Amino acid sequence: MSKERLRDDFFSAARRYWYLEDLGHGGTSVVFKVRDLEVEEIIALKVYWSSFPVEDGELLARARREIRLNRQIKHPNVARLYDFGKAGSLFYLSMEYIPGKNLESIVRAQGALPASRAVAILRQIALGAGAAHERGIVHRDLKSSNVLVGHRDAVAILDFGLAMRSVDQSITPQGRTVGTPCYMSPEQALGSPTDARSDIYSIGIIAFNLLTGTLPFVGRSPLETMAMHVSDPVPPSLDEVPGVPPELRAIVLRCLEKDPALRYPSAGELAHAIANVASLTGRPAVSVPTPGAREPATAEDRGRRPVVLVVDDDEEIRAQANLRFRAAGLDVRAADSGTEALDALRGGSVDILLMDVWMPMLDGFDVVRRLRAERPDLDIPIFLMTAATDRHQIAFAMNLGVSDILEKSAGLDAMAARLWFTLHERGF
Repeated sequence: MSKERLRDDFFSAARRYWYLEDLGHGGTSVVFKVRDLEVEEIIALKVYWSSFPVEDGELLARARREIRLNRQIKHPNVARLYDFGKAGSLFYLSMEYIPGKNLESIVRAQGALPASRAVAILRQIALGAGAAHERGIVHRDLKSSNVLVGHRDAVAILDFGLAMRSVDQSITPQGRTVGTPCYMSPEQALGSPTDARSDIYSIGIIAFNLLTGTLPFVGRSPLETMAMHVSDPVPPSLDEVPGVPPELRAIVLRCLEKDPALRYPSAGELAHAIANVASLTGRPAVSVPTPGAREPATAEDRGRRPVVLVVDDDEEIRAQANLRFRAAGLDVRAADSGTEALDALRGGSVDILLMDVWMPMLDGFDVVRRLRAERPDLDIPIFLMTAATDRHQIAFAMNLGVSDILEKSAGLDAMAARLWFTLHERGF
């Protein structure tokens, strides 16, 4: 069946949806941009070819599993799925419409990306995958074409159709391979059990592709490509790319270790590692300047209580933060506006900053921009907090070099633990 015939057959049967344009197609499906006439919303539909080589029952079970796992993740860097249905003889998935292009097409058109841009994108991929890993979900098909990049490089991971819980390997019998050969981990190529570290390997392939414009392992056939993942060393072309610091190369190579035990154990830890080297790629990442900040590696610093500046226009939040953070071993300074925060940062020693995104006059993003412009030579970790995150906030924060965005619903104790994790790494 041609794409045009599939489109005509589907929309003649699915009267709820008004066709707007084609978004892409692959071996199993075609994706359309449509208007849902019942709720007057623009969404995307993945419509499966009628020749899709799986019995209807298996396809139905796979689609339902994809929706079920997707709904458990709930992270801005993972695209949302809505429902599964059938129109005429054609099955379809409805999903969030995200304007943008996939990474594969971006690299094909532009070649290798600057390290600074690649880092901001990779951090978001790792954050989204990390949210899945925290729930025991392994994607198993992370690749450039499954990563959508929208406005200001906001990232959304697509297609959890092959995803599964790492504790349940019975869905794919041992010895049967799943995934895409060019992005497949060695254990996937061998048909062995997979876990979060298999996704880490695939992110390493994506990183290599972003930084070099090429894929590390491409054989003359899928089987040859899979064999290269198992036995061939990583090509040296990453070492030849200007502007990529050695620390970033080391991260990519650790992701691409043949032995899963040598890779990062989770995408969350990978995201943290990327954040720690982002300042070396042209953006001041985990670090934002503050006059008077001390070097935390000294013996004096290791023995003192680190100072956190809490910035929020809500007096109750400032008061509670003062109580909870002091109980957690932090000294606390407080500010109720972006202007006051800038004055505090200019005037004294602050070791870490926690600031609400939304404040009158100067918001959290404005303060970060001002600090970068005024003192690009000094650094402290910056954390933003907000009632709810979205992928555009995360992308903007990654590009500004913020360490992380924390949701207030996590609670102040969890925030204190996250701050201490970074402070420990800085010598406290």
